[in-house]
Amino acid sequence: MEAIHTDGDKVTGVVARDEAGGTGLISGDYFVSTMPIKDLVTALQPAAPPGVREISDRLEYRDFITVGLLVSKLTVQDPQDRDALIKDNWIYIQEPEVLAGRLQIFNNWSSSLVRDPDTVWLGIEYFCYDTEPIWKLPDAEMSALAARELHRIGIIDEADVLDSTVVRVPKTYPAYFGVYARFGEVRD
Repeated sequence: MEAIHTDGDKVTGVVARDEAGGTGLISGDYFVSTMPIKDLVTALQPAAPPGVREISDRLEYRDFITVGLLVSKLTVQDPQDRDALIKDNWIYIQEPEVLAGRLQIFNNWSSSLVRDPDTVWLGIEYFCYDTEPIWKLPDAEMSALAARELHRIGIIDEADVLDSTVVRVPKTYPAYFGVYARFGEVRD
């Protein structure tokens, strides 16, 4: 995203860079942003007021790693139906002996997310900063860590892991401290 053109409080178009490095204006009636607020405010044309830019420049973010593990089965069971997959989509992990913060069971979002219904795709989520050692772990080590941690808390047996993938997403979540207390000034 190179620029966000506005007229008052309405976005009228965006200047985007394509894969070849060229730029072009995209006009529309509706726009949705998933970019960090700092980047959004910086891209505004005309420029946002100096106070808004100062606040957005100081916002902090947490980064995010998700490890996808394809497993043949879970060791944890649904208490009402021991032959069924547990029903949860997301499970927050609070155990102090692991770094993982949340578990997703993709099968429970949609059966279309899993090619083989006899397997289970899990997403093990880690909230961190890109300066922490965990962010820099090679993918194979990150996958092994996720499998060990899920084994430690009784979700899977490590031997049941069939495949894995790792996705790192910088600046995923705003940090709700520091200058975030003044975020309303940016939003308004």
